[in-house]
Amino acid sequence: IELIHSFNTFSYIRIPFLPFISTTVMISKKRIEDHKEQYKRNKIPASFAERIQYIPNAISLPQNVSHKSDNGLTVLYVGRGTEEKRVNLVADTAKALKNEKVNFEIMGDVTDSLNKDDYPFIQFYGNINNENTVSEIFGNAHVLMLTSSTEGFPMVIMEAMAHGCAILSTAVGDIPYHVKSNENG
Repeated sequence: IELIHSFNTFSYIRIPFLPFISTTVMISKKRIEDHKEQYKRNKIPASFAERIQYIPNAISLPQNVSHKSDNGLTVLYVGRGTEEKRVNLVADTAKALKNEKVNFEIMGDVTDSLNKDDYPFIQFYGNINNENTVSEIFGNAHVLMLTSSTEGFPMVIMEAMAHGCAILSTAVGDIPYHVKSNENG
């Protein structure tokens, strides 16, 4: 059994091993489509595509969803600072809006992408492992901003939605299945 959450330039490396895999579990409808297209392009028998099962991620819902403050808008980015996450776009947006009533916060390790000293108008939390603290930060945010160039369906979107955040995101992976423009994001 294999678990797949993405599709990228090296996804072809699993092809020789398909005969040895009884079940492939994927957490993204879009990634299932991508892999099935790859199978067709490479003339892989349809029986291998039939082994793919969709099991989406899930989260525990928060006990309480707090009411959002009216003291300005809080935009939250949650994640790491790797290239595909494009956290620099969050920082650029924060810089452009630094004189407005918009607060930007970043939760996660982005030290390899951003120098905190260059962005004194952003609240940097770093990695947080305390579930109550994470819930409080989500609870105070109005908007989750996700700028990734590729995704499956991020847990962080589920967590933000469960805490009443609107979603501002690139339309990649399974995000368009769950976040509808002008409805909930």
